[in-house]
Amino acid sequence: MTARPRERSRNRGSPIGCARAIARADVAADHFRRALPPALAAAARWDTLALLDGSFVDPELEQRHSDVLHRVTLDDGSALWLYLLFEHQSTVDPLMAWRLLEYMMRIWARALGEHGRPLPLLVPIVLYRGDRRWTVSDAFEDLFPDGAMREAAQPHLPRFSYLLQDLSASSDASLRGLVFREAVLLALKHCRDGTVWDVPQWLELLVAVAAADGLGALEALWRYVLSVGPAPPPEASRAYLVERLSPDGQRLVMGYGQRLIEEGRQEGRQEGRQEGRQEMLLRLLGLKFGPLPDALVARVLEGGDVELERWSAQLLTASTLQAVFD
Repeated sequence: MTARPRERSRNRGSPIGCARAIARADVAADHFRRALPPALAAAARWDTLALLDGSFVDPELEQRHSDVLHRVTLDDGSALWLYLLFEHQSTVDPLMAWRLLEYMMRIWARALGEHGRPLPLLVPIVLYRGDRRWTVSDAFEDLFPDGAMREAAQPHLPRFSYLLQDLSASSDASLRGLVFREAVLLALKHCRDGTVWDVPQWLELLVAVAAADGLGALEALWRYVLSVGPAPPPEASRAYLVERLSPDGQRLVMGYGQRLIEEGRQEGRQEGRQEGRQEMLLRLLGLKFGPLPDALVARVLEGGDVELERWSAQLLTASTLQAVFD
């Protein structure tokens, strides 16, 4: 297992680029204050919050997960590391606790190499933006069979839980905070189905972001909206923004228009096709073979176009699950 972090993707128009906007110091501090248990949030010296370089996600999962790692000093002088993992797929990952343990081990290995013992306190947080509510346990111990034997072995098994922020189960009002953070979370929650234009405060937020955070922040949001949304912004919404933005902001909104809309449609169609094929294959497998093991579900959700095509073809003649995936 390597502890070497990889360089981060810089695609500002993707869900990854938009989500990583939360990594900015003031936005991250506002986000973590609201996510952490009150005792940790109160003990953190938020003026020491620092973003650490690198990503700990497996390369083959980069389209599903992206991550940021921060470090903050606590009142007693110890370090608290905050690992925020963005889950971009629309389906729930039954092995999220397992993946997080892998990523956390890489982070601790890095900390050992840089600072030695003691290990830093590490809190994993998952930000999920899927269409369905998160339905799996956040506790690693629940990956083991339940019962008396698990209880007997418990002292010798890894035990932790992650903090889950499920945007699909969150009201828009609960996402309020710094203007840029609120806009990013609303975009992640609503852009996939195009309902962001129906959010009452959305247009006001875009204008406020341009005024408070600059055109770079507005551009990141605008590119995301156009690349992920199923339809271009309504003309009335575009007119509202043009009336209230600076000349540079007007050029951004109008100038990026058609080109980014076309790029977004192409990217959205590709992402939607792959997710649709994954879900269809899972439904067909379930109909033919009954309930599926969690590990197999996770394997399908990680599958690319070539694998999905091969598995779908083999499903036609396979008499066992193993034969589908051989």
